[in-house]
Amino acid sequence: MKEHKGKIALSVISVTVVVIVAVVLAIVAAQNEAFAERVVSLGYLGVVIAAYISGLDVVLPMPAVAFVPVFTAAGFALPVVIALMVVGTVLADLTSYLIGYYGRRVRTIQEAQWYARMQRMVHERKRLILPFVFVYASIVPLPNELIIVPLSLLGYRIRMLVLPLLLGTIVHITIFALGAEQLVSFISAWMGTE
Repeated sequence: MKEHKGKIALSVISVTVVVIVAVVLAIVAAQNEAFAERVVSLGYLGVVIAAYISGLDVVLPMPAVAFVPVFTAAGFALPVVIALMVVGTVLADLTSYLIGYYGRRVRTIQEAQWYARMQRMVHERKRLILPFVFVYASIVPLPNELIIVPLSLLGYRIRMLVLPLLLGTIVHITIFALGAEQLVSFISAWMGTE
């Protein structure tokens, strides 16, 4: 019994630390105009960091692709920027998964009525979960955490979610990054600054 409480306490502390670090990074990103310059100065590592921070959509609701024009204007290759944004975003999604996974050990979550309904729904529609994760990550402009955290709370295995999440994120970021590039080019041409 004591060992079980210790594991729960460790899980709560771990989740709290991750959330605090994410919030601090989000505040820095949102309030500091020099942040973009600093991220660019970090090179390709800055791309991953920016994507990770913005991938924690619940903390900082800004899509990673908002940084694409900054990075490409700094001379970074667009395909590499897209690939690294996928890495950062998927790392953020895995962080969200871990928060949900360790959060499921909290007894009040397991006793909630919605928990039993979601367990039933996931069990009855097991074949649709992975295609749903792919489609959601590909085209839905909402945080992936909205599906990742509930699935992790239900104990859905991360190894089952990684591939559709990764492929969906590749599609999503590629579509929006190319669109952002085209939009910046169009506005620059329209304003006569290109």
